[in-house]
Amino acid sequence: MLALAAPPQATAAAPAPPSLTTAEEAELQHNIVLGALLYRYDQSAWHVTDAALAALPEDAKELIRGYVTAPAQSGLRTTFFGDGPHGYQALYSAVWTGSAIEDVQPYTAGQKRPLSDQEVRLIEARKIALDGAKDLAMCSSAPPNVIVVPDPDNRTIHVYVMTPETKNGVYPLGGHYRIDVRNGAIVGQRAFTKSCIDFDASAVGDKGAPESAVITHLLDPVPTEIHVFSALAMHLPLYVAVRDGRVYVVEASGGDPRVRLVSKLPAP
Repeated sequence: MLALAAPPQATAAAPAPPSLTTAEEAELQHNIVLGALLYRYDQSAWHVTDAALAALPEDAKELIRGYVTAPAQSGLRTTFFGDGPHGYQALYSAVWTGSAIEDVQPYTAGQKRPLSDQEVRLIEARKIALDGAKDLAMCSSAPPNVIVVPDPDNRTIHVYVMTPETKNGVYPLGGHYRIDVRNGAIVGQRAFTKSCIDFDASAVGDKGAPESAVITHLLDPVPTEIHVFSALAMHLPLYVAVRDGRVYVVEASGGDPRVRLVSKLPAP
């Protein structure tokens, strides 16, 4: 279960950090859920893309106009689509269960498989967001990673435009944005940092490879979904120091993300 763990017991040398307000707890829980969804959607797109590129013939690859990821019974289904005479047509589709590719719907020349209403809704939200977004300063010249995630409220669609990882083990913590779409219009947009920040998890220093990452975050009182996504992607705890001096650690527990208030940052 996604949950906020209780803060550690106070000691004489390290007083217990202040507790969260009700509003902050609600915001944090929502961010944990969104961060987990963001990571799962990204993983599905990544693994199904590898499978699709290996399976699709070259003439079918030329028909691809994009992909969309949506919930399925056993995981998340990512579908590559092209244009058809009556709307989008599926070219290749598979479910990522979290550990394996299942329920593959391969490409068949001449076969017309329309997308579901839910998939079309996500594709249209992506177009609206990218056409209407403003001032997206990316931290890499590589094409951004665009991940479309429906909010648990089932009314808002979040379109994340993220600076991609271009070197193995080097994770961008800056250059990420969220555009919120509802009822066919953009209703919000935000950046998660004001600068470009990379964390090199492959760097080896005097004490060996990094055991955690640390970032200072001044835009929010609690860690965001990007912090949750990054901790899951790095497979390392991420310490987040916010503007009021509180320190959180974002980490995985049993495969699920959790966030804890801690008394101080880890020793360098």
